Amino acid sequence: MSIQQHIKKFNTAEISSILSHLECPADLLTELQTAASDLAILQRLETERLYSEAVKFLAHGLPKREAIWWAYLVSEAAEKNSNDPQTQQALSTIEHWTREPNEARRRQAGVLGEALQYYTATSWAAMAVLWSGGSITPEGRPPVEASDAMCAKAVSNAIIIGVHQLAAASSDEVFKQFLRQGLHIGMGGNGKIT
Repeated sequence: MSIQQHIKKFNTAEISSILSHLECPADLLTELQTAASDLAILQRLETERLYSEAVKFLAHGLPKREAIWWAYLVSEAAEKNSNDPQTQQALSTIEHWTREPNEARRRQAGVLGEALQYYTATSWAAMAVLWSGGSITPEGRPPVEASDAMCAKAVSNAIIIGVHQLAAASSDEVFKQFLRQGLHIGMGGNGKIT
């Protein structure tokens, strides 16, 4: 890919806002503000080995449904050996929501995410579903909408925790693999790459 190429599904109109969510040295943030494309920013973060920040950048820039699909794929990989029924139910709910979003699944994902207590990739992916739109307060209470950043932060947390669930010691290669997967989704693919 050339440096001028853009990520097909990336929200390029919000690059400055997206960059404000990153924790990078000030000089690098200044450089990223003038990068030739969203893809160039992603590549620069990877070159600097700022993989968590690259994940955040992509999670904030992708449409919510695609970002959650990415979090789901990472969670599924991280939890492949889990026999926990709540984890498996959460994964199923997340997958079904990404294919056919509806209010019942969104709320169910939130209940399951909270039950998993924010320790796993799946818990955060489920919370991303809840925070994707609509009220985040329990039914019957005054509605409170999640901010757009909440969904992206939950996606980022799911992916970063997923990396550490899979590779506690040497995470660079796992981060790179998941970033390739996220980029594949951003380019219009399904993220199922080897």
